[in-house]
Amino acid sequence: MRLLRKNVVLVLSILFCHQTSAADNLKFTGTLVIPPQCTIGNAAGGMIEVPFPGRMPISKIDGVNFILPVPYNLKCGNGTPGLDLQLTLVGSSPYGDGVLKTNLGDLGIQIYYGSASSKKKFTLNKPININFKNQPELWAVPVNKPGGTLKDGSFEATATLKAEYH
Repeated sequence: MRLLRKNVVLVLSILFCHQTSAADNLKFTGTLVIPPQCTIGNAAGGMIEVPFPGRMPISKIDGVNFILPVPYNLKCGNGTPGLDLQLTLVGSSPYGDGVLKTNLGDLGIQIYYGSASSKKKFTLNKPININFKNQPELWAVPVNKPGGTLKDGSFEATATLKAEYH
């Protein structure tokens, strides 16, 4: 009797657990691409250097005087339609988003992008969209921390300029 009862329960379970199936009505497709690699350097492919004048009077450091172009050279493989090219300035800042830290405490280097007549502050660690065929000019200018006191001495600052397709 027990065996019969188990068989009846099993048959009824199979009958009532019937699953309905429907034809697929949703499809996902796409194409994966490897973005072209980009390299940035000076004209020869080496370190980009911006040598400020040998002796700059502390009293003239005002964020306007001594502005210099950053002579970068960007090379990328052929672009891929639908991908955006972005430029990022990676560095640390003692104050302000776009001011690179130097080894002289209150002295920083402000970076700008755009043209000579239309410059915008380049925010550190935040990518900007650029056009490979119309690359922005980059500019660097020494600045004094607001309320800071500059000291006599040689200085340097370093950063990484990256270009990537997204």
